Amino acid sequence: MKLRFFGATRSVSGSCHVVETLSRRWLLDCGLFQGLSPDMYERNALLPVPASSIDAVFLSHAHVDHSGNLPRLVSQGFTGPIYATPATIDLCSILLADSAYVLRSQTTMLNQKRERRGLAPLPQLYGEDDVAQTLRQMRPVTWNEPFAPCAEIEVVFQPAGHILGASIITLRERGDLPVTLAFSGDLGRRGDWLLAAPAVPSGAQHVILESTYGDRNHRPYAYARSELCKSISSTVQAGGRIVIPAFSVGRTQRMLYELRALMASGDVPDIPVFVDSPLSVKASEHFIRHAGTCALAVPVVGTPAWMNCTYITDGAESRALLDKPEPYIVITAAGMCEAGRVLRHLARNLPDPASRVLFVGFCAADTLGRMLQDGQKQVRIAGETVHVRAAIDYFDTFSSHADQSGLRQWLAEQPGVRSAFLVHGEQEQSFSLAEQIENAGSVEVVVPFSGEEFILAPDTIEECAG
Repeated sequence: MKLRFFGATRSVSGSCHVVETLSRRWLLDCGLFQGLSPDMYERNALLPVPASSIDAVFLSHAHVDHSGNLPRLVSQGFTGPIYATPATIDLCSILLADSAYVLRSQTTMLNQKRERRGLAPLPQLYGEDDVAQTLRQMRPVTWNEPFAPCAEIEVVFQPAGHILGASIITLRERGDLPVTLAFSGDLGRRGDWLLAAPAVPSGAQHVILESTYGDRNHRPYAYARSELCKSISSTVQAGGRIVIPAFSVGRTQRMLYELRALMASGDVPDIPVFVDSPLSVKASEHFIRHAGTCALAVPVVGTPAWMNCTYITDGAESRALLDKPEPYIVITAAGMCEAGRVLRHLARNLPDPASRVLFVGFCAADTLGRMLQDGQKQVRIAGETVHVRAAIDYFDTFSSHADQSGLRQWLAEQPGVRSAFLVHGEQEQSFSLAEQIENAGSVEVVVPFSGEEFILAPDTIEECAG
């Protein structure tokens, strides 16, 4: 088995890994690179191998940094199946359509800048027709039921936690010297109130492991809950508004539950809560539809009453919310503040010292969300300079990613693993986790660069020359 790394190497977005068996080529994920870096268009336009050479894609989950470049792959000639869980396929139907819209807007803005410099326009990366074709190529799989896409390998998807439908994917190459490779995807957390704990694959000799929080452990929930209550209560007392940038899938639903529980207990004032994102509203509907796949700790979760808030899908209503003078909470996408209605809420509320922005998830380098988390005092939104006077908070406790202890525990429960490739983490996070793993045992750890290629044998790995 041969393994080549392309995306999410020493960074968090663009998850994509190429696996080659005797005569076949497979992709693990095909995600978008995200951020404000000027080379994002070129990075997303480039594919790791010719699209027509790929036999199938195994998709871990629906987040666009894992799925978002599938329509690009299809537009360039990929005609094979895309294997994913039913919940992942349903979520891709809304997330990929939204991604096409966002990319179209970003490319239009890029071409306006190119026109002013006398440069030729760039084509759209993909459109709605490519999204539709991508969805037609998706094939549902069932957790814990192995299947053979060809005679060379057997594949099994298992629950990963993280978000609805997310999977750990294990590939078992058949032959005289069989090799088993497990891909964590984005690993969830044990004890999550909504999703089942991540499964532990059996028989893997080599593992591709995410490392988003490889350098830290999440703060205890009780501490975060207390701090969240203080932040919300003080902002309401000051007459400000609270903006929560949140991923449409998973984090929005989690925060709705948290806020309603805090209000019901009297720990925070009972003020209006709005979900201002058509995508988040649709995602919430899918959570209700697939509630049977969740490990729900509260009986009312999965019912419409659980989603008790005001949904805003109409653009005019969204803009009207900006003029609402009294305190309220708005949960809005996108979580990293790259695009979407969150930008108008930030532009409105960042200059207000009485207001507050609550980050409840990871923001990759070069994103607007990371700039705010890092304390920048002014940012650019829609071409305008916005001064940051609002309070900025970050609660990693609500992350749907396993922390360092969770990642180490998951790996330690697989005693047959010989090597671990750490991906989906910035260098500091990946190397911190690598040091912890190496100090704990005999697992060989690699933090690969993009383009690095390895030959996997049952007990060893060998880096390919060149």
